[in-house]
Amino acid sequence: MLRAESFPIGQRALLRRIDYRPTTEVTSDEYPFLLTTGRTLYQFNAGTMTGRTKNEVLRPADYLEISPADAARLKLTDGESVRLKSRYSEVLLPIRLNQAIAPGELYATFHTIEAYLNNVTSPHRDKFVGAPEYKIVAVALEKIGPGL
Repeated sequence: MLRAESFPIGQRALLRRIDYRPTTEVTSDEYPFLLTTGRTLYQFNAGTMTGRTKNEVLRPADYLEISPADAARLKLTDGESVRLKSRYSEVLLPIRLNQAIAPGELYATFHTIEAYLNNVTSPHRDKFVGAPEYKIVAVALEKIGPGL
C-alpha cells in the first residue's frame, strides 16, 4: 500500500519499495570479465563541461583499470592499450593496474568523447524509470599494443 510521508517541512516524496532484479549481464567464455563504469573526481559525466577546463590536466583520458593478477595472466603491462569488447560494441583504452580491482572485474570512467565508453554498455533499460543500464556489462579484452 502506498503512503505519503510527512517531513518537518511538508510532504516531500512518495516512496515505494521495488523488488531487486539482478542484471542480465553475466560472464561467459566469450566475455569473461564484468566491467563497471563510473565517474572520476576530476570530470563530470561525459566531460562536456569539465573537459573544457583545467581539470583535463588532472585526468586527461579514460583508462581501463584491471587487477595485476588478470593483467599478468593476459600478459598486459601498465599503459598498454586493449580492445574492450562487449556484445554491443567495442572501444580502445589504455590499461592501468590497480590492486583494488578484483580479478575478473574491470573498471573504467566514461568521460572522454574519444573513448565513448557508453557504446559498450548494455541497451537494456530499467522498467520503472527507463534509465539505461550503464553500470555493468560483460566484456572481453584483446591486446593491441603500446599505449594510445
